[in-house]
Amino acid sequence: MISKSEIKYLNSLKLKKHRVKCEQFTAEGIKTIDRLIDSSFEIEKIYATKDSIHKYQEALPLRCIEVNANELKQISNFTTPQDVIALVKQKNFETVHKTIQSNYSLVLDNIQDPGNMGTIIRIADWYNIPYIFCSNNCVDLYNPKVIQSTMGSIAGPKIISIDLVELFNTYKDLMIYGATLKGENIHRIEPTNGFIIIGNESKGISPEIYPFIKQEISIPGNNPKIDSLNAAISTGIICDTFLNNI
Repeated sequence: MISKSEIKYLNSLKLKKHRVKCEQFTAEGIKTIDRLIDSSFEIEKIYATKDSIHKYQEALPLRCIEVNANELKQISNFTTPQDVIALVKQKNFETVHKTIQSNYSLVLDNIQDPGNMGTIIRIADWYNIPYIFCSNNCVDLYNPKVIQSTMGSIAGPKIISIDLVELFNTYKDLMIYGATLKGENIHRIEPTNGFIIIGNESKGISPEIYPFIKQEISIPGNNPKIDSLNAAISTGIICDTFLNNI
């Protein structure tokens, strides 16, 4: 049984200021929670209905709390809750220089839409990109809509919020690509390991990090009436082109 104080606490995590203060977040759905259990994230508690809780009682016997449909709805972030919700400790990842130097890394500059952020994380997970670096003004990684949009891929790539100027100064010798509207056609270059910057949905790449770009890249289109692509769609096309380059 879940207490009223616990319901109040879980609901407080719907706000960023409480997530930051407590360094915890909630995740919902079997697929997402199964990925988190198999990852380095620490599951604090599992809240599940009678029909679903047995699965988690075996893995986390002392951390499972059975809830009814009404209680689940009270603690869910969504109108239609799923059968299981987890309270999870936030994760601080360290950088491994060798891994960064021998792979592509995504760099997200002021991405604001939770759906875009979540989808980009899932794309990175699909292509097995080890690191995503986010500017400090990106949407909160642990926003419930971000977590839901990743569909479990929050447990995939290592995601680090960082000052991007500091990041690029640390890796001056590494290739830095910037997705812009006037860049070189991505199908006409021979990509090499490095950073791929995806800018803000409406403003593009910030002026303070623009000078660090060594190669501007763009995705060619066939319709002059459309001037840009969604940030997540652009990321998917770039990743597919770069990582499946033969």
